[in-house]
Amino acid sequence: MPDSTPTALTPALVQILRKIPTQFEDARAIAQKAGIDYSSLMSAVSSLEEEGLVEVTREEKKSIVLTSEGESYLNKGTPERRLFATVQKNGGNGADGGMALDAAYSAAGLLDSEKGIALQWAKRNGWLDVAKSSSGASTGTSGAPVFRVAKAPDEKTLFSFERALAQVLQKAAVADIAPSDLSLMLSRKLAAEKTEKSASLRATAKAAAAISDAGKTLSGTISVVTPELLRTKAWKGTGKAFERYDPLAPSPVVYPGKKQPLRAFIDEIRDVFLQMGFVEIKGPIVEASFWNFDALYVPQDHPGRELQDTFYIKTPEKSDISSGEKSTLVENVKRVHQDGGDTGSTGWGYSWDKAVAEKNVLRTHTTAATCRHLVKAAKEGKFPVKVFCIDRVYRNEAIDYKHLAEFHQVEGIIIDDDCTFQDLIGMLKIFYSKLGFTDIRITPSFFPYTEPSAQVEVFDPVRKEWLELGGCGMFRQEVTRPLGIKQNVAAWGQGLERLIMSRDKLSDMRTLYRNDLDWIRKERN
Repeated sequence: MPDSTPTALTPALVQILRKIPTQFEDARAIAQKAGIDYSSLMSAVSSLEEEGLVEVTREEKKSIVLTSEGESYLNKGTPERRLFATVQKNGGNGADGGMALDAAYSAAGLLDSEKGIALQWAKRNGWLDVAKSSSGASTGTSGAPVFRVAKAPDEKTLFSFERALAQVLQKAAVADIAPSDLSLMLSRKLAAEKTEKSASLRATAKAAAAISDAGKTLSGTISVVTPELLRTKAWKGTGKAFERYDPLAPSPVVYPGKKQPLRAFIDEIRDVFLQMGFVEIKGPIVEASFWNFDALYVPQDHPGRELQDTFYIKTPEKSDISSGEKSTLVENVKRVHQDGGDTGSTGWGYSWDKAVAEKNVLRTHTTAATCRHLVKAAKEGKFPVKVFCIDRVYRNEAIDYKHLAEFHQVEGIIIDDDCTFQDLIGMLKIFYSKLGFTDIRITPSFFPYTEPSAQVEVFDPVRKEWLELGGCGMFRQEVTRPLGIKQNVAAWGQGLERLIMSRDKLSDMRTLYRNDLDWIRKERN
């Protein structure tokens, strides 16, 4: 047991000891009442406990909290229950019945990311089967896969998992939740275990005497330097001494205002390009297919132009691409697609359709802005040209940890007769090294608008895999000549979210958009 007359008390410890009651009280409540940072309080309590001046009881409490996906399932219903209820309601009973898969998914209101989950668990629970439609089936063509009810569960079973999710939201004790439901929630990542540590404090009988003794001992100790103290030179008085400074003492964590991490990273990339002598350009978000695809020598039957990959605009459905000077550009692009024009290429060998090129899309890449700038550069005739674009693009993607339907792309070109593919690779390596990447590789690839083409990848230390960032290459003459450019053009386009995901070791790209205040505070900027 420590000596009854503590000698190590500082003014700061005395102040904190005065705030601790003689009856046990929650430490966080004490810190809040006293206006003391909790971590500072507990650090001081550690010293006071050693001196026998404070008694501490510590407790760990485990709880279960729903993830965002778990909350979604609680609000909307689990994907498997929604799918089963839809099939059961729409003729999925009986050997000759059935509901077409796509129709069932659509009627159940399932997202692309939920379809596989619904199918997996509906089959695992034994609720649904997938069979071939018979000629007499009311939905689906003969032989097409359909859902059929395999076993109709009772109402209690059907909703039991959602009731378990509700228990978690209502902060029920872990012991009150069925072990099978709890295990299933954790394995499906609909809930997560959380350990909360708490402490209760009380001052011991020795505290009052220690405070009194310290008041006599520390009466001449200066713990705060003020302008008045310096002006009057009171610190030089007899019996005066400065409190010993402890550089290892914890201090309150301060979270000053700062930019959202993704916004800050965009500004960082912009600064890197500007330092390298590039000029920023912009382009419209709603873009004609002509600029988004056709001007880039992407054939009109390319899979990337299908609805499952691209968002088409309903209103306005089309853009005017051929009025005035644009008519010459359209004719040049048409000829290149059909027979190669004057580029020496044979083209794609099909009949190019202007109506397809007029359709509006949410741009799938910022290369559309690059194409527009090629025309501007050809008119101005001032070379070399070095421009970049950082902006949002849109693709009809199934959302997961490394895919989003809306994301940012870093796009740029160098227009110069002396620019080569090796220059492009060297520029990209310098660019990535300025952002802190050292593990970079360039691998051969294919894109309709560049030749040679390559893929830029960086190593992801979290998932221990190479992460694809985007493509690069030299624009083909089928792209540059119709737009009036005769010089070499080096081009590249990389995904920005994947870049920050790898550099800052994020396991999920969606973290960047979740507005998690704790992550935003702690993320470097």
